[in-house]
This record gives sequence, C-alpha cells and structure tokens, in this order.
Amino acid sequence: SLAVRYNDRSILENMHVALAFETIQSDDDCDWFSMLAKDAPVQAESGSDEAHNTANLQQYVRKGMIRMVLATDMAKHSGNVQDLTSLAQEMEEGMMMQSDASESNMAQQKALQRKLFLLETVLHSADISNPSKPRHMMLEWTRRVLSEFWAQGDEEKNLGLEVSPLCDRNTGSGTVPKGQLGFINFVVMPFFTPLVSLIPEAREATEGLVSTSGFWKEQDAL
Repeated sequence: SLAVRYNDRSILENMHVALAFETIQSDDDCDWFSMLAKDAPVQAESGSDEAHNTANLQQYVRKGMIRMVLATDMAKHSGNVQDLTSLAQEMEEGMMMQSDASESNMAQQKALQRKLFLLETVLHSADISNPSKPRHMMLEWTRRVLSEFWAQGDEEKNLGLEVSPLCDRNTGSGTVPKGQLGFINFVVMPFFTPLVSLIPEAREATEGLVSTSGFWKEQDAL
C-alpha cells in the first residue's frame, strides 16, 4: 500500500511528487525538466575575485519541488507556524544579514534553506487560503472540501474502518460554522499573521479572514 511504500510519512504528498517526476521521465512531451541546465553559470558577486561557478538547476528545482509539496502536509503545520513566527521576528529585529561574496559556505547554505522555506510557506499558505477568499469563492470551496471529507468518511464506514477526524457526515453537517471558525482561528490566522510581516501584500488575506470569520459567526448564531 502507499502507507507502507512511504513509511507512513506524508503519504499522499510523497505519492504526488513522485508520480510527477515519474511522468516527466516516462513521457517526452511532459519532460520540461531536461530543459534545465546541470551546469548553469553563476555570476560571482560584484567585486569578488572568485571564478565563475556553476549550478545544477535540475538538482535545485527538484529539491525545491519536493520540499514545497511535502510542506503541504498538515501534520507539519504547527512546526511551520513556529518557524515562520521565528523568521518574522528575526526580520523585525534586523537579525537577517544580506548575502555577500565574503560570507562562508555555511552562511550561504543557511540563506538557501531560508529561501526554500519561504517557497514552502507561500505554497502552504495558498493551500489553506480558502477562508480568505471572496465570499462566493469561499463558500464554493468550503462546500467542495466538506463534500470530499464526508465522502471519505462514508467510505470508511462502508469498509468498517474508524472514521477520520472531520470526516463524519452526521456530526459535521450540523457544525459547519463552528468548524470553519475553528479552522480560521487555530490554523489559518496564526499562519498568515507572521506571513504579513514578511509579505505585506498578504494583509489582503488576513482582512478576508476577518470578513469570513464574521460571516460564520452570524451563521452560527442562527
């Protein structure tokens, strides 16, 4: 089974990204990956005496894609919130130094890891951003997500399995407003709040979350 193949860790996320690369390798019409250079020239910093280096773009892009997709696993959400909050605090305190030609390889590697983390953050924020969208879009995606969850719960019941959290149609259908408020208050807003410190444009999303929260509070009071 998939769970055995991927050792019970980020099962669907691992499957999706593995299938993507398998498709690239097996179908020439889908192979955009080979267009990336393995020895792309890297311009040395201005004023540096270092010779021009090269970079393996295929290796870099593959690493980034894998990390970004695996970061969408909600099991990693709490850790991501902590890391994002710490990064935002470092930015506010001016602790982040700009890269320069003289910095050590370790510092350059840390800067690379920070860039990859930011890419993970942007993708994960998009993945959980439904409550921040305009009302008509938010409601449609809420309907779709809940339908998927409840269909999974129905199948689990048919197979005699324990129903996964949030997937019980009988209990979930009567508590949609409370469920959405919990998702906003404990999952989405804590993630987007520090993100605004790094990307001010993300404030549009937090404003949308406030609006959606007000809507579900009204629905819960009916």
